[in-house]
Amino acid sequence: MINKLNLSLLVVILVSAFLILIDYFTIRTTSAVRAYINGESRYSKGQKDGAKHLIMYISSEDPKYWEFFLKELKVPLGDSTARIGLVNHSEEAVIKNGFLLGENHVDDLDNMIWLFRNFKDVSFMKHAIQIWKQADVKIGKLVLLGGEVRQKITTGSFSRQEKELTMQEVDRLTLELTTLEREFSDVLGSAAREINVYLFSLNIFLTLLIIGSAGSYSVLMIRKLRASNEQFKETLHFGKMGSAELDLRSLQLTVSSELFRLLDMEVSTPQVMQLAYFLKTYVDPVYRSAFQQKIKEGVSGVLDKEKSMVEIKFEMTTLADRKIWIDAKGIFKGDTGLFIFHDVMDEKEAESKIIKERELSDSIINGLPGMFFLYDEDHKYLRWNKNYETVTGYSGQEISTMTPLDFFDEAEKALAAEKVKSVFTHGQAETEIDLLTKNGIKIPYFFTGWKIAYEGKRCLIGIGMDITERKKAEDALLLSEQRLKKILNRFERLSDNIPGFIYEFRMRPDGSTHFPFASKGIQEIYNLSPSQVSEDATPLFNCMHPDDLGRITKEVEQAARALSGNVSEFRVNTRGDKPKWVRTQATIEAQDDGSFLWYGYTFEITELKNAMLVLEQLLREKEELISVKDKFFSIVSHDLRSPVNTLHSFIMLIEKNIDALSKEEIKKMVSEINNAFRDTKALMDDLTTWAQSRMNGNGTTAENIDLKKNIDSVVSFARESSATKQIAVTYSGPDELPVFADSYQIDFIVRNLLSNAIKFTPRGGEIDISARMDNGFVRLSIQDSGIGISSADLKNIFQMGKVRSTKGTEGEKGTGLGLGLVKEFVEKNAGEIAVESTKGKGTAFHVTLLRGASSKDRITSA
Repeated sequence: MINKLNLSLLVVILVSAFLILIDYFTIRTTSAVRAYINGESRYSKGQKDGAKHLIMYISSEDPKYWEFFLKELKVPLGDSTARIGLVNHSEEAVIKNGFLLGENHVDDLDNMIWLFRNFKDVSFMKHAIQIWKQADVKIGKLVLLGGEVRQKITTGSFSRQEKELTMQEVDRLTLELTTLEREFSDVLGSAAREINVYLFSLNIFLTLLIIGSAGSYSVLMIRKLRASNEQFKETLHFGKMGSAELDLRSLQLTVSSELFRLLDMEVSTPQVMQLAYFLKTYVDPVYRSAFQQKIKEGVSGVLDKEKSMVEIKFEMTTLADRKIWIDAKGIFKGDTGLFIFHDVMDEKEAESKIIKERELSDSIINGLPGMFFLYDEDHKYLRWNKNYETVTGYSGQEISTMTPLDFFDEAEKALAAEKVKSVFTHGQAETEIDLLTKNGIKIPYFFTGWKIAYEGKRCLIGIGMDITERKKAEDALLLSEQRLKKILNRFERLSDNIPGFIYEFRMRPDGSTHFPFASKGIQEIYNLSPSQVSEDATPLFNCMHPDDLGRITKEVEQAARALSGNVSEFRVNTRGDKPKWVRTQATIEAQDDGSFLWYGYTFEITELKNAMLVLEQLLREKEELISVKDKFFSIVSHDLRSPVNTLHSFIMLIEKNIDALSKEEIKKMVSEINNAFRDTKALMDDLTTWAQSRMNGNGTTAENIDLKKNIDSVVSFARESSATKQIAVTYSGPDELPVFADSYQIDFIVRNLLSNAIKFTPRGGEIDISARMDNGFVRLSIQDSGIGISSADLKNIFQMGKVRSTKGTEGEKGTGLGLGLVKEFVEKNAGEIAVESTKGKGTAFHVTLLRGASSKDRITSA
């Protein structure tokens, strides 16, 4: 039995130590993984916010967005510094400083460094580190790209086309980084869940082993205590004995030979000695006065009644200097006192042993991890460890009066009662439930219980483990998974809404290819779904233009050999449509299995290609434009010289012949002068407007205005010229025409179109101005009953220099600039203009503008 006890005790101690070690590594590992996942969230946020600010900087060239870009990228760059430091075994201060720049919590740094150094060669961590390295490379590319952007913006050499291409490159890097960040979280999250399951299972196994061993030890200890108790009883009844008779008058003591034998003395006959000598020689000094006091009590008892009895336990010293415990009973009658000495040394040793074994049992129980408890079928607590009192906050006295269900909230008592019943019915049960402390605090615990027999009763022995840290780790993992899902949803929405598609393209060791991942945009370019190329890329290559397929195949093979990224442009044929031009750019990495993996982005560039063709055409027309410019200034010079000469001639004529001219002649000359001034002013106005439009760039300040008011103002201004030719100007449409446009430019558009209509409409004609609101637009039409425009002139009607100014029906002159500026101003206000004309029947101009907020809408929003 001793060997079994020792074995059970050894198992409890070793497994407890191992369990504590496992719990330590469980908490540390899950905490470190949680820290890395949380760090990835901040890494991802910093990268995405940085990319957003870089795009804003490219679009606006506002220096504050450059500062925001640098600030946000400190997070991923800090993590990158930490990773490089860990790989190169740098000083711990350098590594920690990198993690702190990455906005990781200072309390997590030691665990993060520990996990990296001790698990870097484990498959999951090795994979995560590789992903981390790939992401850092792309962050470096983003930083370099930002530096190039900064230089071009500072030097003013950043063209619009370069900006578009750079923003596409930023988007591509962002998408590639999002893929890597998702994979990083997936790897660590999956590993954390597996580690948690394995360690928790091992934890449960070891806990059950401890409880089983502790239960076995308790049963063996109970049996041993019972055996010791029986031995104690036998010792009590059958131990060694001796006697001595005291003469109360002379205080002489007659000691029996049996008592001398207890004292290791071989005496065959009783010996007589003085009481004082006996006490001094054989009784321990500590107990001498107590022995004498008991004799006095015996004598006093005889005086009160016929006889009396006393009892005392004390220690004696034998001849061999051996200490023995004696239980002495004295019977006093008359002048004599008879003492029976009983050797209780075995009893004392058994009692001491029982106390020590109970203390050892208590220390083992108190040393068990978690809470240990034992109660009977009546729910009366029999044993518990100190941790039970510490955790619950109740004293031992309070626990002894309580039942197990008192430690649970009302809402969970039914579950606790069901599990207790299950133990007594089926022999074992376990559950996770919140323990309710004396202070009302709920602590998540895992309880396991077994049915045992103890002191003839059916009892429940169990243990409870605090799973707060595990719950926190699970909550942290759940939160990380939720964040990951949000990132994935954002990534999917982003990838589904950007032009083109992002992809992973893989070349297997046997040379076959497929797309492990492709966003939905592949459908728009290739008319293929992602699933159609997930196992075999042949359908996609079949869509390539035959003249480009061979070149693209070679570029793919060369990229695999050189491990270098590539940018390719080629044509795609889909369903008999005209070929599309697409551009793809990707980075490549060699994989451990011998395959090659590309991360890339493909988008359509048909319009860009067409724009390049237009640019080439524009370059070819350069000389023609120079010629047009010279011709334009020639026209302006001629048109301006003519009215000035007219003015000069009439003024000179009036000056020389003023006395000879009649009133009618002077009136006619003044009218001609007025017409010349009017033509000159119109020319100067158009020239000024044209010059300002060139000097001010866009120069458009859009706002919510009422187009009807602009129309009324222009009609009022032109009333004199229309009345002179007896032309009726009418308006049909709403009383309010809200548009979002530049008020000055709208005035110019309406004034010029109405002026042209009056100019080319014969006397007595009609001009109809109509307007209507159509969804998000306002459509304005100005139609006259004039002479119309020839089909040849109609083609170039809006091109300055292509059509010379034509005189009106009554000789009115124009500048040839007006309609060109009208079209320019319409387009600057995000509108469109069209013209319809039939020679001899009239002309109609149609202008479409963005609808704005009405006065009622503006009042409501205010």
